[in-house]
Amino acid sequence: MRKKVVDYADVKMDIGPKSWFVFKFFVYGFLGMTVEIVFTNVVRLITLIMPFLDPLFKSFKQIVIYHGHIDPFGFPPESLFAYTSVWMFFVYGLGLFAIEILYKLISRIEINFFKKHQWWFLFIRLAAYSIAIFITEFATGWIIFGILKLIEIIGLIDQAYLVWEYTDSANFFKTTTFLILPFWLVASFFAEIVIKKMCEKDVEVSIRTNWDVLSGDKKRLHRLFLKQLFEIKETTENERKIRELK
Repeated sequence: MRKKVVDYADVKMDIGPKSWFVFKFFVYGFLGMTVEIVFTNVVRLITLIMPFLDPLFKSFKQIVIYHGHIDPFGFPPESLFAYTSVWMFFVYGLGLFAIEILYKLISRIEINFFKKHQWWFLFIRLAAYSIAIFITEFATGWIIFGILKLIEIIGLIDQAYLVWEYTDSANFFKTTTFLILPFWLVASFFAEIVIKKMCEKDVEVSIRTNWDVLSGDKKRLHRLFLKQLFEIKETTENERKIRELK
């Protein structure tokens, strides 16, 4: 059964392309932060149950401490304690947008070999995504350092520092490491699922044409509030008149 093709040319959108970009950036940013918090707890539980896997997650454990501050792995596992940095909102937002751009570009590739060997095509896509995340992590790490350096010059902080820093032998200029690439491969698989759904025209049109409902439509809610307020006042006034007649 062929999928029905829908023409969206005449569909009126409640939000424009720029607002749609901002919406997706927020989704990607908060999704990344949430996954990091959950993953921290997963790593804690895995290394508690299977201590021999601890070396595998050593780089991640070092990075999560964020410039030597509170170590989330020092808390009891049942506390499910974890945290992230607000800086990561921008890092994950940019990283997932980089994957989205790659996804759209790679999806246009028409090669018979890839059509016959979907697993190879999947691996190539995930490898490309992982490299994109690797570059994003490296670049944003130093960009944030540059921002903190400016803040240091202004005098708002004592000393600029790398918000995250890898110290293993495979680190790449301290802001990323080659040891984390296998994790990015796995993360890219799930990221593609989310991005694929967000790139579907049906999903985009559904959200953009119902934005007033999703965002709460402040004007509509304000009108509703005023209507209910006047109805309450009118009811109160009627009750007062009835009491006076009695």
